[in-house]
Amino acid sequence: MYETAINLTVQESFRLDLTVWVLRRRAKNIIDTWNGITYRRVLILDNNPSSKSI
Repeated sequence: MYETAINLTVQESFRLDLTVWVLRRRAKNIIDTWNGITYRRVLILDNNPSSKSI
């Protein structure tokens, strides 16, 4: 597995913590993670899992 960071510029009213809360939906979701600073999602690219951080 390899890792790539993606930096996004968003409008000031954007709340990543609330967005991730909605995306996770379940407390045991291992696809979407949020540690209070970094949002991480596992994607499948060319049949290989890849972790993306925002």
